[in-house]
Amino acid sequence: MANIKLGDLDDWLKRELGMVLKKATSERELKQLGEKTTKRVHDRIKKGYGVKRDGAQEERLKPLAGSYVEQRKRMSLHPSTSPSKSNLTQTGEMLGDLTYEVAIGHLTIKYKTAESKTKAKHVSKKRPHMHLSADEIEDFAEDLDNVVARLIKRMR
Repeated sequence: MANIKLGDLDDWLKRELGMVLKKATSERELKQLGEKTTKRVHDRIKKGYGVKRDGAQEERLKPLAGSYVEQRKRMSLHPSTSPSKSNLTQTGEMLGDLTYEVAIGHLTIKYKTAESKTKAKHVSKKRPHMHLSADEIEDFAEDLDNVVARLIKRMR
């Protein structure tokens, strides 16, 4: 007759799930999640949408002032924008500087250079954009769920 002590199973399960959690939030996994999440934020901003606070809904970025639209008509603009499009893309440099940083169990989306950070701080006053929307948080959670599911599947 087979005899299984539930206490032993409980200890094994806690140990295995602890390893899954550790692997799911490892630098390797967070880098993959960081790339996906940063791309989502980049694409949202490029489409002309911002987010006022983490978990809020996406909103169109504030329209550009008429005088600035006229000024932009005389500029050499990035191909993904137009003189009247409010998508934080004049030359594409700031948006191209969007990156992520991982630490143990932590992911941060940020700008690489001091110049881009300064620009972003300035434009964020009227056009907040460096927050994750409710949909982006849900997508991140789903991606993390997929990582955990994959790791649990490997336990077998």
